Amino acid sequence: MAINGLQELFVQGLQAVYDAEQQGINAAPAIAARVTHPELKQKLQERTDRGQQQLQRLEQAIQQAGSTPKGEPNEIAKGILAVGNKIMNETQDPDARDAGIIASGQIALHYHMAAYGTLRAYAEALGNDEAAQLLQQTLDERKQQDQDMTQLAEQVVNPKATANAA
Repeated sequence: MAINGLQELFVQGLQAVYDAEQQGINAAPAIAARVTHPELKQKLQERTDRGQQQLQRLEQAIQQAGSTPKGEPNEIAKGILAVGNKIMNETQDPDARDAGIIASGQIALHYHMAAYGTLRAYAEALGNDEAAQLLQQTLDERKQQDQDMTQLAEQVVNPKATANAA
């Protein structure tokens, strides 16, 4: 399908991120089931709860853009989840697995931050201030989540995994 202009590119991007959010929410219970560290398990649950709010904001932004939320199949998110699943299934040491789950989760976060930042810029360029604000709110949450996961990895999970490797 040919894309005719920034508005269509914006809508396609919104639909792709909508699908990515749905994939992440659907995968979260299986990921949380493999986690051993209680704080990581809690952060994943918070992410799932926040994901529902982010999905609602995306629905609003899609509607603001004149479309209906349906989700554009997102192969990037599918690939990121596949890598995360491989790490979860092949890493035997529970602490190392938790470190791998954080790493693959941060890869997903970085994809989302790039997508939300780009879509916010498109919304601003198109004069869709309400959608821009909704997207910025989610971008800010994703940045905070990334910082929280980095702190948990560096201060707790990675040192524990390293101690087991010695």
